[in-house]
Amino acid sequence: MRSGDPESRTKGSSRSTGLRPRVVIALALPIATYRRQGRGSRCFSHRLRTAFRPLAIGASESRLEAMSPRRVSTPRSPAARKAREPRSPLPPSGVVLFDAVELEPESELAGTAFCSLSLAGQDADSMTFSQCRFRGADLSGCRLDQVTMTDCLVTDSSLANLRADGGSMTRVQLSQCRMTGLNWADGVVRDVAIAECRADLSSWRMTKFAAVSFVECNLSGADFTNADLSGAVFRDCDLTGAVFHHASMEGARFRGCNLVGVGDLSNWKGAAVHHTDLMTLSYGLARAAGIRIEDEDG
Repeated sequence: MRSGDPESRTKGSSRSTGLRPRVVIALALPIATYRRQGRGSRCFSHRLRTAFRPLAIGASESRLEAMSPRRVSTPRSPAARKAREPRSPLPPSGVVLFDAVELEPESELAGTAFCSLSLAGQDADSMTFSQCRFRGADLSGCRLDQVTMTDCLVTDSSLANLRADGGSMTRVQLSQCRMTGLNWADGVVRDVAIAECRADLSSWRMTKFAAVSFVECNLSGADFTNADLSGAVFRDCDLTGAVFHHASMEGARFRGCNLVGVGDLSNWKGAAVHHTDLMTLSYGLARAAGIRIEDEDG
């Protein structure tokens, strides 16, 4: 095949330009015809550049798009996400008054009302309370290990020194209750709202919190050792001397709280603390950083 043949020129141009053979053949045939007509080479070069200009522009844009860095969406940390409010308890279809004298272990009570009733000091493991209402009830000193509370309302009642190891609360509201010395260890607290309660010296060791809010509560001296507080919100609470040793704090939120004397701040990474609470937290932060604070006398 002769070098001047249009087909040979097509193969050479496809190797140099990187264009597909069919595209080059389609362009080469009119070019060969144009040359045979005896037109000037200068005009031919201008026409050739004009014909290939759209292809060159498209290739440049493709190279720029490939070279430009892609925007990678990074997931937001738990502390940056907006805390979810606890879900409200589901209302019962009907309510009956609890008229027994004692709680029975492993019993299930649904739609039961405990009004101005004293059940203090009783021992009943593995009980289930579903859509129950507690008002003015006294459960102080009870031992209710493995208890399950679902869709319950607890108002103006006493849970002082109640022991409920491995207990579970789901969609529960507690308001204006006395919870001093409550022991809810190694349990699950989900969609629970605790408001205006006295829960000083309470223990929540190894308990998992999910969508839980403490509002205007006295939690001084409370123990949250090894607890998962990633879903807990504390608003206007007194946490003086509370213990958060080895607790999972990423995502926990504090606003308007007294944090004086809070121990072990080394694991507070990821917690969200309102700027007004930093003053009460400053001594604990300085202690965690190994800073010695001296008074004026030195």
